[in-house]
Amino acid sequence: DDCEEHGTAFYTHIKYGKSLPKNISSKEYDRMILEEAEDDSKWKISTIVQGKPNRLLVYNAQNFHGKFPNKIEKGIRKVCVVFYVKK
Repeated sequence: DDCEEHGTAFYTHIKYGKSLPKNISSKEYDRMILEEAEDDSKWKISTIVQGKPNRLLVYNAQNFHGKFPNKIEKGIRKVCVVFYVKK
């Protein structure tokens, strides 16, 4: 099944670890995204969750994550993003 070859990867950043620090400045965040997002030497895959039909994956958006594999294939990946706030 094509879904099982795709999914969501969670990454560990060489400096920040597994999630974005709460006190990171906008300037540093922008720099990291622009300069390091595609630099494989700055990231290590920690977990890959395979895509499966009708799977719901819930995680903290501060965790470094992205599609896996990190390439675009037409028609393979469909996502629904929902934000909620815990009160």
